[in-house]
Amino acid sequence: MRVSEAALEKSIGENARRLASKTMKEIDEEIYFRAEEMRIYALAKDLAGEASDSNVAFDSMPNLHGFISATDADWIADKDTPAIERVLNNELSRNLNEYLEFYNLRYGFPVLAEMYVTNKHGVVIGATGRTSDYLQADEEWYKRAVAETGSGYWVG
Repeated sequence: MRVSEAALEKSIGENARRLASKTMKEIDEEIYFRAEEMRIYALAKDLAGEASDSNVAFDSMPNLHGFISATDADWIADKDTPAIERVLNNELSRNLNEYLEFYNLRYGFPVLAEMYVTNKHGVVIGATGRTSDYLQADEEWYKRAVAETGSGYWVG
């Protein structure tokens, strides 16, 4: 009886491990597929155009660093200034929210926690919600992305 019990426990354990491994592989493939879709979206002309327009607008600001610092402080303090409202309610943000909502409805749970786009100055130009801060240029992921792509925007 003990030998049968041990064999049964071993069999159940192995089957559970195989099932978990198969499920994790399927989840990994699904996440990879979604990440690939995001890369395609990032390459879309409208997103590149939004980033380019933002880069031009920021490049022409007379007090760029002052604007970024003030907006970052307001952003972190959870203030709703016109500059912040323009970011959180622009067409790019609406498109990102539609993309996020599509997957939430399709799968019944949040596939992605958040989505946001930065310009070459590292500031958020579109987002599904308020990020931890407006200025992302000091984040390690941003530094790596700029070094890797050399482009005027990055999505990941």
